[in-house]
Amino acid sequence: MIKKFVLAFLAFTQAILAAQDPQGKLLQVVETFRHGARYRIYNSSYPNNNQINYGELTAEGQRMHYVLGVTLQQNYAQSLNFPDKYDHTFIYAKSTNVNRTIMSAYSQLAGMFPLNKGIDVENINTQFMVPPFTKIADIGQQKYALAGGQQPIPIHVKEQKDEKQLLGYGDACNNSPKWSQKNKDDSDWNRIKGEFQPLIDKLANNKFFQLPANPDLDTIAQLVDTLIAIKWAGDDAQNTLIAAQIEGFLLPLDEMMNPNNFNVMWVQMNLLYSIQLHLALFKTEQQKKTSVTPFFNELLAYFNNYLSAKDTQNPFFKWIMLSAHDTTIAMVAQGLNLTSWQCMEQVKNQTFASNPSSPCIYTYPGFASNIIFELYEDNNKKPYVKALYNGTAQPLCGTADTFCYLDQFTQSISYSIVSDFDKECDNPIYVSSPDSSSTPTWAIVVIVIVSVLFVGALGYIFFQRKKILSLQSIDKNSNYSQI
Repeated sequence: MIKKFVLAFLAFTQAILAAQDPQGKLLQVVETFRHGARYRIYNSSYPNNNQINYGELTAEGQRMHYVLGVTLQQNYAQSLNFPDKYDHTFIYAKSTNVNRTIMSAYSQLAGMFPLNKGIDVENINTQFMVPPFTKIADIGQQKYALAGGQQPIPIHVKEQKDEKQLLGYGDACNNSPKWSQKNKDDSDWNRIKGEFQPLIDKLANNKFFQLPANPDLDTIAQLVDTLIAIKWAGDDAQNTLIAAQIEGFLLPLDEMMNPNNFNVMWVQMNLLYSIQLHLALFKTEQQKKTSVTPFFNELLAYFNNYLSAKDTQNPFFKWIMLSAHDTTIAMVAQGLNLTSWQCMEQVKNQTFASNPSSPCIYTYPGFASNIIFELYEDNNKKPYVKALYNGTAQPLCGTADTFCYLDQFTQSISYSIVSDFDKECDNPIYVSSPDSSSTPTWAIVVIVIVSVLFVGALGYIFFQRKKILSLQSIDKNSNYSQI
């Protein structure tokens, strides 16, 4: 009892002593988010699956990101002077090379840059707006370049194996599968499985879900993933059917965070899913630091590029959009020390001591979950950073403060990354993609061969010239009078 009182008093004191937000000027936003609601991606559990569009973004998922786009545009309209007409110098959008993340980015951009704001072409001669093709369609008189004033906005992608920034925990790191498998063979994995065993047995014994005998954490995690996808498809009849098997299945997200619902079956299933993800991908210090290194390096580069160019004729982007996955959100959150598998296990066992400077986000990163970094400068032109998880400011730099000056933030990040991502991942050295600015390997080989031949030819010419000059010198000094 005394220990709990002391901990509560310390937490209260720390909250009181937290520094005041400088209330500075917003300079830049870096937004990372998970795609919207999608169709299921697993076919190993739950009956009646006639689905053909595995993993694709649903209409609900499109709407989620459209609404998020409208919301962000409105929230930042004044503080960041967010335009409603697309400006290529204002925003840079990037996505992993997956349909659902690309479409989520497009959906959100449609909310940020609405219809009837496109480029006006009423005063441009129509002969300059038709393609070289026979029997051109007659679209009539249109005010905008695209019907309804649509605004096409580029979204940049890389091959999965090259996307280190957003997939540093997976495809872009050769050692990731090996690390994950090793984690699943150790005592922590088996201990935590034991802590969830009553829940696992209850699901395994329910013939409704058609699970294999003795399911492991991975199997239950796949079931939860499938049920989440089904729930967010919005089929009331099917959701009611599942809710009859799983207590709390229809709870809204905010109610899942209510301590009174902690022991509800669906909340516990989501907690298992969260711990399983972190145990597989972010268990060891090596995994935690390696996976997030490219992301944090790029984040700091965004900040520094903006600051170095903000008073020049070529300013850097004010908004960076990064469309990715649940695992990406989890990766960044653990890199910021906002969560971990260790704190989740403590939450599971109800031994977690709440602390304003050390939170524990134990709920799974739901569809359209997002982490937003904001770069500010205070009245003395000193830059500082804030981070928001689903719109709520989070503590940074090991303190209870919801802001951190950039130099301190950079120092804090240095403890959460490794010096050489590719070395830790045992990645090969190769040229990644056709649009890479580096010279292809074959070109380097050709250049080397040509250079060697060229140098050899010069040497040969030089040698022959020297030989001729030598012969000429001998001929010049000869005494022909004695012949």
